[in-house]
Amino acid sequence: MLVGIAPRQMRLVRGSYRSADGARRRKRAWSVRFSVKGKRFERGLGTRDRRTAEKIAARMVRRTELEAAGVHDPVDLDRARPLVDELCDYATCIRARGVVPQFEHDQIKAVRAFLEFSRASRPADLTLAAASRWLNALADAPRSLSTSSLNGRRHALRRFGAWLVETRRLLFNPFATLKKLNCDTDRRWVRRALTPDEARRLIETARDLPFRALGPGPFARGPGRARGARRGAAHALLYLLAVGTGLRKGELMRLTWECVDLQRGLVRVEARYAKSRKEQRVELAPAILGALRAAKPSTALPSDTVIPPRCFPDSRVFYKELDAAGVARVDAVGKRIDFHALRTTFISWLVMTGTHPRAAQVLARHSRIEHTMRWYTELRPMDLREAVGRLPLPALGPALRWDQSDAAFQGEATRFSRRLLTGAYPARS
Repeated sequence: MLVGIAPRQMRLVRGSYRSADGARRRKRAWSVRFSVKGKRFERGLGTRDRRTAEKIAARMVRRTELEAAGVHDPVDLDRARPLVDELCDYATCIRARGVVPQFEHDQIKAVRAFLEFSRASRPADLTLAAASRWLNALADAPRSLSTSSLNGRRHALRRFGAWLVETRRLLFNPFATLKKLNCDTDRRWVRRALTPDEARRLIETARDLPFRALGPGPFARGPGRARGARRGAAHALLYLLAVGTGLRKGELMRLTWECVDLQRGLVRVEARYAKSRKEQRVELAPAILGALRAAKPSTALPSDTVIPPRCFPDSRVFYKELDAAGVARVDAVGKRIDFHALRTTFISWLVMTGTHPRAAQVLARHSRIEHTMRWYTELRPMDLREAVGRLPLPALGPALRWDQSDAAFQGEATRFSRRLLTGAYPARS
């Protein structure tokens, strides 16, 4: 059976097939036969409705004619590309933007995990429902992720979908409506600031611990003692810099002497090492400035790092020095101490000493003041008590006191409340 639509261009057909009993039977779905530039095509339309088949066939013929004329639609070209190839192109593009390598690794890892879970092979397989099922599975796993980690994976999917739209691989972002969760409902790693006494003990312990570890014997003298002194001095200077400048761990690892201006008391953070990818400057306190002047070797080159790479402590050494200093890793309310908590200490101390919030934001090198005040400022009950204690409130004189047990007072108060409820006292405009 042939249905003529445009006899010279295309026609809809219903082919036949041989069934299991050997009889010839007609297919229920429509197919289209057409020719473009002398080349014949026959393609299935996947529908039983005739009008729907006509529309699909017309689009198919038009697309084939455009491709034969050299006019290609990027969406149609990438519709059949494997998502693995798209992910490789995405990694190349975000690497060209100059992002931090760790950020690139986290983004690609999250997207690849989603593709493995959803078994999506083509861009058309990316759906909001599949992303929601993946995130729900991560949240319901025995070792479930925190809300902050789930938001990071949501962000990775949304960026990947936006890139597919920007490069015209998709017409719309399937993950655009993924909403962020409230991180306050599930904070599993809350950092706390060190007290001045804890910071002092940590710095002194880091300086003296190598000598205590050597103990009595031949290793406590000669080269062993010199190496221990260098390592202890480097650790003490590192913790002093972290608490007094708020520099991040990666910035401290790459800090060179050419970035330290001892004349003006400044530290310059190069753009390639800064989190914001912008060059930044940090003011140095007099105590840190004096420690840097004393620690700088006479033979130091401008390209030498302030903290030698061999003397930079890893997390195991850091926690060992915390324990030796008597600083609890986790306090009674579950707040933790790690290396990044030294940056939290710096910002919290700024607020504690009365620094203006705008100045604290600039010294913390944050783009938004909300980020500084919310995540890096720890307010203790004593700080709040001292804040309300400094309010210039007038004292309540003896003439304004009353005895609430007095019957006359009780009767007057009752009459006043009754008149107020009945509208005897007109409301002020």
